[in-house]
Amino acid sequence: MKEEDKKDAWTDEFGVKYSKDGIINAICGVFVLLFILTGSSCRNQHMKNQCNKAIDDIDRYRLINGHLPSTLEEAGFINEFGTNEVYYQIISDSVYLISYINSSADYNMCYYSDTKEWHDGLR
Repeated sequence: MKEEDKKDAWTDEFGVKYSKDGIINAICGVFVLLFILTGSSCRNQHMKNQCNKAIDDIDRYRLINGHLPSTLEEAGFINEFGTNEVYYQIISDSVYLISYINSSADYNMCYYSDTKEWHDGLR
């Protein structure tokens, strides 16, 4: 180790070596992890808000027309950025499912119109 690097490093009483660079890297890692976790929570809330808009559009369409729309677009809902992030499926003449993939992509969040409740995955 160079002489100028020795003043930026030290060893604790247990023999663990520390350096300013290592501590700075660890702190940066914690901030990146917090950013990722916070971002995924924000995305999930944003997606649920988008789904709630789709639910409102579908229910309004059904009230006016007496039946469920065959697509989200027919109900007047447009997925943001032209992607299919919000999924719509007709279960029966009066029941539909709205879903989106959560930020960890390990399961869908699903809304069933008959119970008006969200579920983690299909029921």
